[in-house]
Amino acid sequence: MAATPCEISLLASAISSGGRTGAYERVFERGQQEALAEIEQRASRLGADAVIGVQISTDTINLDETGVLMLITATGTAVKL
Repeated sequence: MAATPCEISLLASAISSGGRTGAYERVFERGQQEALAEIEQRASRLGADAVIGVQISTDTINLDETGVLMLITATGTAVKL
């Protein structure tokens, strides 16, 4: 079985800083879904049948006092079954 690491970092959106909000959670959920879709597409282009060991991490980058950027990274190993 051949394995190839795939990694995708995607910038979900600029969000307002502050407490937990519904808008923040929707951006986070959408970002996770997009990261997973992208890692699946990249694995498929490599000829893989699946991606195993998927991990999703998040981070933020402070822009200024008006908001932050949220970074969502999905990593995993593309495998041919």
